[in-house]
Amino acid sequence: MVMSREKEGFKHLLEMLPEGWEAKALGALQRAREIKTPEALLWLNLLYLTEGKSMATTSAISNLLILQRCFR
Repeated sequence: MVMSREKEGFKHLLEMLPEGWEAKALGALQRAREIKTPEALLWLNLLYLTEGKSMATTSAISNLLILQRCFR
């Protein structure tokens, strides 16, 4: 299976993060409802920062992307 350009870039970003970053992110995940992993939290924050939209819009975009993956 060919990895998409976005997935390759995100994987590369994860490799560049300092060791133990996931453990530090777990504190933020304690209050999360639908965000289950540190990687998902990072992805959502990057989407928020790069799109310049509200967090509600970012959440809606994220939900649409998840739905799109489910119905491929």
